[in-house]
Amino acid sequence: MSCSALEEEGLEGRWGRGVMKIMKGALNVFKAERKRNLYMCSVKYDCFTASVSVDDKASLWHRRLGHISLKGLDLLHKNGLLPDKFKDLNFCDDCVLGKQHKVHFPASPYPNSPTSNDILDYVHADVWGPSNVETHGGNKYFLSIIDNMSRKVFVFLMKQKGEVFEKFKQWKILVENQTGRKLKVLRTDNGLEFCNQNFTDLCNEFGIKRHKTNPYTPQQNGVAERMNRTLLNKVRCLLISSGLPKFFWGEALLTAAYLVNRSPSVPLLGKTPECVWSKSDIDLSSLRIFGCAAFALVNGNKLDLGHKNVFFIGYPEGVKGYRLWVRDQPGLRVVISRNVVFNESEFPCLTKIPRTEEEYNIELTFNKVEETNEDNQQGEGFREETRDIEAGQTNRNSENPEHIDNYSLARDRERRERRIPSRFRDFHLALNSEDSEPTSYDDALKSPKSEFWIKAMKEEMKSLKDNKTWVLVPKPKNTSIVDSKWIFKLKNENDSLRYKARLVAKGFTQKEGIDYTEIFSPVVKYTTVRIILALTAHFDWELKQMDVKTAFLHGDLDENIYMAQPCGFIDNRNPEHVCLLKKSLYGLKQSPRQWNKKFDNFMKTLMFHKSAYDPCLYFKFVNNAPIFLVLYVDDMLIASPDLSMIEKLQNDLRKTFEMKDLGNAKKILGMTIDRDRKTSSIFLNQKAYVISVLEKFSMINAKSSSVPLAPHFQLSKDQSPKSDSEKKLMEKVPYSNAIGSVMYLMVCTRPDIAYAVSCLSRYMSNAGPPHWEALKWLLRYLSGSANTGIKFSRSSKGVNLVGYVDSNYANDRDSRKSTTSYIFTLCGSCISWKSQLQNIVALSTTEAEYIATTEAFKEAMWLEGLLKEIGFLNNKELVSLSLQVPHRRPAMMIARDPYLGPGSSPQVLVQGGE
Repeated sequence: MSCSALEEEGLEGRWGRGVMKIMKGALNVFKAERKRNLYMCSVKYDCFTASVSVDDKASLWHRRLGHISLKGLDLLHKNGLLPDKFKDLNFCDDCVLGKQHKVHFPASPYPNSPTSNDILDYVHADVWGPSNVETHGGNKYFLSIIDNMSRKVFVFLMKQKGEVFEKFKQWKILVENQTGRKLKVLRTDNGLEFCNQNFTDLCNEFGIKRHKTNPYTPQQNGVAERMNRTLLNKVRCLLISSGLPKFFWGEALLTAAYLVNRSPSVPLLGKTPECVWSKSDIDLSSLRIFGCAAFALVNGNKLDLGHKNVFFIGYPEGVKGYRLWVRDQPGLRVVISRNVVFNESEFPCLTKIPRTEEEYNIELTFNKVEETNEDNQQGEGFREETRDIEAGQTNRNSENPEHIDNYSLARDRERRERRIPSRFRDFHLALNSEDSEPTSYDDALKSPKSEFWIKAMKEEMKSLKDNKTWVLVPKPKNTSIVDSKWIFKLKNENDSLRYKARLVAKGFTQKEGIDYTEIFSPVVKYTTVRIILALTAHFDWELKQMDVKTAFLHGDLDENIYMAQPCGFIDNRNPEHVCLLKKSLYGLKQSPRQWNKKFDNFMKTLMFHKSAYDPCLYFKFVNNAPIFLVLYVDDMLIASPDLSMIEKLQNDLRKTFEMKDLGNAKKILGMTIDRDRKTSSIFLNQKAYVISVLEKFSMINAKSSSVPLAPHFQLSKDQSPKSDSEKKLMEKVPYSNAIGSVMYLMVCTRPDIAYAVSCLSRYMSNAGPPHWEALKWLLRYLSGSANTGIKFSRSSKGVNLVGYVDSNYANDRDSRKSTTSYIFTLCGSCISWKSQLQNIVALSTTEAEYIATTEAFKEAMWLEGLLKEIGFLNNKELVSLSLQVPHRRPAMMIARDPYLGPGSSPQVLVQGGE
């Protein structure tokens, strides 16, 4: 074995105690034992494809450098930045798919780019966007700034165009402080993001000269426009070659800029922008292929043993390490680590299906990019095969498709994926999961992690004993015995696994009238939660969250229930005894009700009032300061303007129940709460849930749509399957599951999809291919609007309740029934909505509108009653309801709908609508 060869491959040897280990970073490649003064290594002869052969090194560096050209690789070798000289480069499908475009026109007679003697003498800037796909951080735009002297590019992701000034200001302060030089000339187009008072004042203050382009002449800002195209070409190539979903375009863009700055540039005569900017050499040894699999250590703990869930997404700024994406980790999914071992031959997100140009027709919705001849000098790493576009002056609003280049990150077609058959899914999970969850007590004992599961069961038994959940008694005669079962769960808490065991009763063996009577238990309405959040944002209250540990164990039982002793914990002295339950247990039918009764009685002792409109809303006033508690089973939201009142309530809760303080509210009922105290706003969204739904139904890579349901979908029962073969085919389509997933989303935070969900849910019993296509259209809409949610903020009009209602006459093609839709806002923020088919067939548009108005009045009266009860709507204030009011009020409608007749609520102000 050659030690020098090992060193060249980045390997190192370690010797000790008769063993030699060959390491690559933190990865143990192989080991050998010492025998007779020689180190013997046992080798398994398996057939593997080498990840990087000698002939493939060119392709490896080509991909590491973001699909650079052969000429660019040659220049890097001449500059001593690459170890090998490459004579040829294999044909790259990803380059063709990512960079193909129209053949350029003859050069235009525009003047060459301005000259500059040093960095920051002349700077180009441009804004790109909006993208029809948001990044995982919610960004839709980016700002590119290019130094003319060094050709170094800086990119900044943005959610809105209005962020341009702040991003530019931050960049100016940073680069001037780092280089000691001052910005002299700034070249931009005439966009409002650059041509505004803030930019004018900044340039006047620091003596920055402005160069602007003529209207509809982007050629005059060609350096920035051409750089945008270079970056977008690399983004396409990186996404295509890695197979990553389109919302990773932001990570791909930052990586592309990093690589462009380290690739040769024609205007620099083969030098790299980073070398010219920093006046120092660069090192390319740390480059890796975007999207490849990775093994990482974070804080000394293995992040992921299976590289299917961890992959490389870029280089962090100012940190010597790598940015990694943890696919299945909840919460924080981007981590930075320097202790990483890469497998550059495997890409977790890349499918094995052959790709086509049409499938990867990636578009980035943007105004036309037009360049001059000098702009084409700025590099895509000298890829000579790529011919640049040269266009004359063309109106940006032209509708001629021959003169428009569309760049979009939305894939035209959903990426096909090889799926494991459902009948093998459980086996596949068991084979690929080291820490699988046992399904029974015996499985837990046989598990490789049995010691952890046994410890978890002992902790559960101790909790039950401390709570005095049962007493052992002789088994009574002629009495049914409820059995029990162990449930095991792996929980990811603070980047570590927690082994959780819970004992539950088999409630399905209980007999009604003997083991239980009433089982109903209320839960808070989503509307109530949104009302409290709207008031909290408007008045800038404190908002805290708590959780009750083992809530159901606190409930007292009214019936005598006998349960068999838990498996594995049978009392040796009384093995025939049974457990007489004193407290409710998870799994019992009456447990939720008993817990709710216990908590309700406790809140009464604290002098809290239970709302008559929502029994899970508790409130009271202390010195005119309100405090609210919203209860959903064992989750609580507490809101009040007085923090001391919240702390007192929390202490009272801890004295009676075992509580978990979650601090400031972050998540409730699957909804993420993002709060900005500076702007007095709360943003409620379900982005993580949307992504999980799209992944579940293989729509994560589908091209996004701009509306929830397109007009060309004329749905009816006539489109349902008729023959047995058609029905059998549709049985494989998860239509009902998808409807349930989007319905939960609609109920919580997405009023924009209410109408679409209402229409699509009518065909759950017998959906046909057109219905499934319409549902996929809705999923595509969610793909492009995953960050959409509800924003609560301070209102200049105070606590005002406003409603909007309308009807769609006879729009159901099967029954000719009309649709009722309404929405209510509080403090200008949406709190309640509905879109539903009417129960009867309206005889006219007037009747349909009255039926819709009746439904809206019912909701308005409930909202009005709740707000009055908690003291935020008095008799002098009106509920404003905007609707289309007919000129005549038919007597039959007044008789049918007493809400609209004489004596209807006088507190509702009806406003005419168009």
